Amino acid sequence: MTSAPHDSALQPEAAQSPESSRAAKPAPRPLKKLQQVSRLSVDSIVVEGRLRDVTETVVDSLARDIERRGLRQPIEVVARLHAARDTKPIYRLVAGAHRLAAMTRLGYGEIPALVIGDEADFAEWQLRREEILENLARNELSKLERCRFLAELKRVYQEETGAQNGGDRRSARSFSSPRLADWYAEVAARSERAVRTIEREARIGERLTPTSYTRLVGTPFEDNQQDLELLAGLSPHSQARLLDAALDPAAPQPTLRAAEKKLNGRDAPAERDPLQSLKNAWKKADAAMRAAFMAWVEEQDEA
Repeated sequence: MTSAPHDSALQPEAAQSPESSRAAKPAPRPLKKLQQVSRLSVDSIVVEGRLRDVTETVVDSLARDIERRGLRQPIEVVARLHAARDTKPIYRLVAGAHRLAAMTRLGYGEIPALVIGDEADFAEWQLRREEILENLARNELSKLERCRFLAELKRVYQEETGAQNGGDRRSARSFSSPRLADWYAEVAARSERAVRTIEREARIGERLTPTSYTRLVGTPFEDNQQDLELLAGLSPHSQARLLDAALDPAAPQPTLRAAEKKLNGRDAPAERDPLQSLKNAWKKADAAMRAAFMAWVEEQDEA
């Protein structure tokens, strides 16, 4: 990423006397220069090295929305430089694979795009980071995809900064070294989610094997947080064994928890009837407990 130009308006102002501060109005802060949206040929955009594959159902839904309202957000690309001057410009996609696929399906020859710089000016991890952050800001990710993206984003951050969990508080270096706690806080703020949620999802993504991830895609389990946490807590061998039981065509299981009970020789408990549970509790209650319960029911009716 190229660093933002120096903005003197962001620097602390010199101390002024009360008289001078009342007499002179501060200069307005200059607006930052916005990136210009270009219209690029869809044939000039290369899609490669993506963490997330394009999902046909998302493309279908997005195409219908574009037909109704148009494309409301441009894609992001970097320019790929060529030695030959007569070569047509080529761009590498950074963010917006589903938007590009939807526009192509609808027959558009061009697409609005932000050219954020030259590919040569970016490290591969920076392009990967931009893809992940753009996807995390959107609501179309499954829980499984979010866990995988966060784990990859964390890995990239650690590789480039050497960030660790905390550090030696007695060391002067530890106060200037990047810490994972700072990364968790930043990602939580950018995605408007709790820090503990980010930590939990990243941990799931780290512990799931690539094979487990592939097998989970398209199943009901990929959007079940409890199932994902259960599977992530197992060894690679146990993950494979549990998924075998859950995805058995002869006896598919509704949840991974149910599959675990099946493996352990226990049937999954039948779903409880709330009304029957209440009746059973009433039968077991003494006179004082029943009176207290009826008083509570009357309070609810009056509320």
